[in-house]
Amino acid sequence: MSQFFDQASLVMVPSGYKNGKVYSQKPLSTDGELTFSRASNATRVGPDGKLERVRTNYLLQSNQFDTTWVNTNITLTSGQSDKDGGTNAWKISETTANSVHILLQTTSSVGMYTFSVYLKSGTKNKAMIFDGTNNLGVKFNLETKAFNSFYGTSVIYNIEELDNGWARYSITSPSASTAFRVYLLDDSYNLSYTGNTTNNIFIQNAQLEVSDFGATPYIPTTTAAVSVGPVSGLPRLDYSGGCPSLLLEPQRVNDVVNNTALNNHTAYNASWGVNVAVAPSGYQEAEKLIENTSNSTHFWGVGLSYTSGTTYTLSVYIKAAERDEFLIQVGNPSVINFGAVFNLSTKVVNNLGSGTAAIVDAGNGWFRCIIRNVTALSNGSTNFNCFLRSGGTINYTGDGTSGAYFWGVQREIGAYETSLIPTLSTSVTRVAETAVKTGISSLIGQTEGTAFIEFSVEHLTSGNNILFNLSDGTSPNSIYANWYEFGGGNRIEYAVYIGGALVVGFNHSIAIGTHKLAFAYKANDFVAYVDGVAVGSDTSGSVPATSRLSIGSWTTPAFYYSGRVSQALLFKTRLTNAQLAELTTL
Repeated sequence: MSQFFDQASLVMVPSGYKNGKVYSQKPLSTDGELTFSRASNATRVGPDGKLERVRTNYLLQSNQFDTTWVNTNITLTSGQSDKDGGTNAWKISETTANSVHILLQTTSSVGMYTFSVYLKSGTKNKAMIFDGTNNLGVKFNLETKAFNSFYGTSVIYNIEELDNGWARYSITSPSASTAFRVYLLDDSYNLSYTGNTTNNIFIQNAQLEVSDFGATPYIPTTTAAVSVGPVSGLPRLDYSGGCPSLLLEPQRVNDVVNNTALNNHTAYNASWGVNVAVAPSGYQEAEKLIENTSNSTHFWGVGLSYTSGTTYTLSVYIKAAERDEFLIQVGNPSVINFGAVFNLSTKVVNNLGSGTAAIVDAGNGWFRCIIRNVTALSNGSTNFNCFLRSGGTINYTGDGTSGAYFWGVQREIGAYETSLIPTLSTSVTRVAETAVKTGISSLIGQTEGTAFIEFSVEHLTSGNNILFNLSDGTSPNSIYANWYEFGGGNRIEYAVYIGGALVVGFNHSIAIGTHKLAFAYKANDFVAYVDGVAVGSDTSGSVPATSRLSIGSWTTPAFYYSGRVSQALLFKTRLTNAQLAELTTL
């Protein structure tokens, strides 16, 4: 394939990127940089196969304790031996005050938080991690790395033991807080005592994050909170297929609140085991629905409102435990008349009513169970319910211990599912993504050329999905390929417009899966190849002048692609049919 690299004027294989940019392998100048836009956070499957979402450390100066932090009756000394063998730790020494000895930071309100910090005993070995808003904390022995007692209301805590005397201590609470403290305690675990200038402990790397399951890897901060992961404006290189591809999606809203903390939703004839399994995120944050012993249905539900005539897609991640079969169903058939039975062992889905259902392997025993393209029959509110099944029925006598794991529920308006949109107490919008390069008429063949793209078709869609568009920045003058749904199947449309008039247009059907497409153009000579085969041609029409490349979107009108792009190339010549067949062969 090196011949095609040499011939191409632009080669984009997703690898290099930064906020607002997708780099091309050719040219290496700024002419090869596509401008990327998505004004919201998102999720992706990372190189480790785990579903990655944005994480944020909300504490400022997270390892500079003599600045933003308030120090009460203590002194601080930097440059101490740290947990990693360096000198980035701090020594906290108490003063002679007969009072409390505190390190404190006040933040904006953070709900469902985990506050964590690395601590090590010095000449003193007692300390407390404290939430000043809710007046609760946990006392620890830093020498034995052990829990001692709660202060105020009990709270979830964790101790992650490290070498060289260090451990990471954390507290987790669903209640919002704005004040986070580390107390030095006397030998009897008292908060207030008379100190001296020689007693001390060591501290490093504080973190405050939105989490109901514990601390995640440390994120250093200075004068502002820092977020990592697929943050706003950062292209998503998604590894769902093993190799990276550029994930592009239209705007969607997930209006299921607390969508990964499902214990906030009602369980019926069942209870929740909280944070008992590793979720697709790689963190132990999945809940288990545990049936009780009643002879009844055992399920959980999410109450949602529906608008008549609106099309919805609902999805949830499920992992089998003792139960491996489930009924997912909207509660009121006069509002939504659809449900499906999912068997995770056989991977079989049985639809009930209108609409379609699908099961997608998410790795490590997890499956995303999906109800697609269901239209509300009337206005109303009803539950989206997930039932456990046993013996082929949802009505059975439970044993009090059996169940299954659930995580990541989503309800969105549209005919198909998109990537998971995490929520807390309110719905969350992920806006549409665009990858565009303007002012590159020198890279686009003006009288002849070829556009190539390797992309995925993952579901039917009722809208237009622009795969690529060459234009002068306006829709009247453009060359494009568009994937859309027609007659119950997927089709690719190829079109050339000049001055708003269609001069070339043909289409063909395409199957769900990954495909390689090339569209070659020259006056009175247009042809498309997909997966090594010619799929359509047109022997009339001329070529418009173009200077803009858009991958996955066209904003006027607003059409967006939904899927993954593995590579895209431009050629300033119309490749031969033999070359087109070779280039597109899978």
